[in-house]
Amino acid sequence: MNLRALLLHNLWWKLISLSLAILVWLGANLFMSRDIQPAATLLTREAVRVFDGQPVRLLASPAGLPPSRLTPAEVKVAVSSDLRTINNLGVADVIPYVDLSLLPPEGVVTGRVEVRLPPGVKLVSVVPSAVALVSDPTAPSP
Repeated sequence: MNLRALLLHNLWWKLISLSLAILVWLGANLFMSRDIQPAATLLTREAVRVFDGQPVRLLASPAGLPPSRLTPAEVKVAVSSDLRTINNLGVADVIPYVDLSLLPPEGVVTGRVEVRLPPGVKLVSVVPSAVALVSDPTAPSP
């Protein structure tokens, strides 16, 4: 067989094979560049749930701190997980708190809001992300 006959024999099959190979290569590059896991994405459906008005708890307070209150006292927490876990998640499972033991006892005390979540649940956002400790003589001691 000469070169021309070798190239033109079953030309349509060769073009289809080349096209499929290019599509597979482009798809693989797309998944790798975006760090997409196609099997995991197809099998699990993630959902986001928002808990509005969650009270912020004080984990610990600095020694000698006068009676005070948190401002704002409530936050909005958004979490994500698979559909089954989100549906079973209750208000008591999402606990926003501020660890005041890490803060200085003097001056304006502002703490970052942390959130305790069950395993398998991811924190999406907390609004506001920080709260202030304001002196309030009428508030119970923390």
